[in-house]
Amino acid sequence: MSKQNEKKTQPGNGSVGEPQDHSGPNTDFDVKKQPHANNTKHPPPLRTIVHHMDSAHLSTWPGHANGLLVLPTRKPNAATELKIHGCEDYAASTFPKPRFLEQLEAYLRKELQALDLTKPNAQELKLQAYREVFEYFIEDFRTYKPLLSAIKNEYDITLAHLREQIRSLEPLKAKLVTVSQQCDQKILALREEEREEIRALKNEKLNLLKIITNVKKDQVYLQAQVIKLQEELSALYIRYREESDARKLLIADINDLRRQKEERKDSPVQAEDKAEDSVKLRLALKVAREDLTKVQMELNIMKADYGDVVPRRDFEILEKKYNDIITKTRVEQVETEQLKQEYDILLEVHQQITHQRDKFSTELEHLKRSSTPRPDWSKCAALIPGGAEEWEILSEGCSSDQQVDVLLAVLGGKIMPQKDFFDGRKGKRSSFPDFFHSFLQKKFPESTVEWAYNIYEGCKVHREDEFIYLFYCILTGKLDEEIYHGQIQLISNLLTEFAIADSSELGTFTCEEFSQTLRTVFPLKTPEQIQKLVEAAALQLGSIQDTVNYKALFMEDEEGKSGVFPTVLRHQQIEEKQAYLQDLKAQFENAEEITGSDLKAAFTTIDPCIEEKTLDTYISQAFPTAKENCEEAGPMSLNIVLQRLQASNINRTGPKEI
Repeated sequence: MSKQNEKKTQPGNGSVGEPQDHSGPNTDFDVKKQPHANNTKHPPPLRTIVHHMDSAHLSTWPGHANGLLVLPTRKPNAATELKIHGCEDYAASTFPKPRFLEQLEAYLRKELQALDLTKPNAQELKLQAYREVFEYFIEDFRTYKPLLSAIKNEYDITLAHLREQIRSLEPLKAKLVTVSQQCDQKILALREEEREEIRALKNEKLNLLKIITNVKKDQVYLQAQVIKLQEELSALYIRYREESDARKLLIADINDLRRQKEERKDSPVQAEDKAEDSVKLRLALKVAREDLTKVQMELNIMKADYGDVVPRRDFEILEKKYNDIITKTRVEQVETEQLKQEYDILLEVHQQITHQRDKFSTELEHLKRSSTPRPDWSKCAALIPGGAEEWEILSEGCSSDQQVDVLLAVLGGKIMPQKDFFDGRKGKRSSFPDFFHSFLQKKFPESTVEWAYNIYEGCKVHREDEFIYLFYCILTGKLDEEIYHGQIQLISNLLTEFAIADSSELGTFTCEEFSQTLRTVFPLKTPEQIQKLVEAAALQLGSIQDTVNYKALFMEDEEGKSGVFPTVLRHQQIEEKQAYLQDLKAQFENAEEITGSDLKAAFTTIDPCIEEKTLDTYISQAFPTAKENCEEAGPMSLNIVLQRLQASNINRTGPKEI
């Protein structure tokens, strides 16, 4: 700051609080004289505390300073921090500010801190404080006072103008709110009116639909009436045509009579009458053709228009039936849902019961096996050749199951021959179950039931054994005992053929001779089947490199079981029997019942080489009749016939085609 300013601030020149008089026009701005100043009480004017400064002498600060001239903007630390523009101090500032500037900033800070910023007019109060400082600033700088005063006045005028505009817009704002509310109410009223109109239009639409439905019904009724009237008109027209034709015939008869009556008249008169009659006929024919064309056109139009029309009465009847069916269907659907729910419940209960049944059945089977009555095995000695000593040797160290196996093996080899000898001695054949029952009664009169039960249960337990299962099926009647004899006969015939073919009588064949003998004995077998028999023989004998001991193929082990070769041979016989029955079934296609003659014709077709005696035997096994009347057997179900043939011993005797 210059030395002149320092002198003016000395006590001899005036203190801070001393009022100063200034020459020239008075341009002091009193707060009370401002047009928009409020009535707020302000502190004493700054002039009483600010030294008089000559406006012609301005300080050059901070032109020579190297520090910051403008304070950087920063965000206040708190929302309530007082923002005083232009009077923040830098504590680390190197160059001091002019005293007049410091006094102005101190006064502004004091005024702003004294304000209550929570009031609605806080911004007006802040503006008033800045205005006072600016007025004192203008008063002290007399050189720039006119320009600064003009700037300040323009700002005040602009603020006053803006305030007036705001005051004038306040009623418009209130009016705008009122108009907005009124518009909303009008919109709601219009929407309500539209709802009423829509509701009325919907009702009108429903009424119109009902009217249309009634009109359609009336139209259908009128169409039916039109059809009825057209039919009546057609009938009347037919009557008219008939009467017209009858009239024309009468006219023709009258003309004939007239012609006969006037035969004696002159020929010109006759020619004239004939000409008149022909003219009338042509006119009548023309009219008839026109009527026919017209009627046909009307008939075609009616067919095109009313071809798909249903009479109203039929329509009402069908509609009533349809409604009844719909009602019944809905009732049945409800009942079906109930039945389905009940079925699901019953199904669940059934599954539980089935599970319990399976569990109890398993327990029962276990109890049957483990709780079978203990038989008196000493009674078996009477059946064994050699008596009790032989039975004791055979059953030594064997369990009950093993003793049953031993007993069945002995009985299997003993009962069959005895039965054959027994029946053959009487000259007739009885059923094997009857013979076995009588055999047990004779051998074990006191314990027949126990023996029968034990043998029956033993067969069920050991059904995996081939011969025991065959014995069980024959005993229960599922298979004919001729199947067993057929298997024995097959093996016996094969062994006989082997013995005949064995010219060296050594009991051996070469591999080629063995295969050739099999093809000779079984001409109907395929090469694959012959190869399987050769492989089975090799498996049973271990190897057949050079020779085949055919006698060893038919040897049985200690338990009476045959080897692999006879087993494969029996299995092939069963497969050939199944194929034979399939060919027989294919002859009947979709037939449900057949007669004896039909079966005979089918056997002859698939097996031309079959003998008459064998054919009668097969038919008598299928139909419950004697061999003499087999062709006269009545109709029987095809399935029953095939089941009976399945249980019988039947085989193909020759090739399918000769």
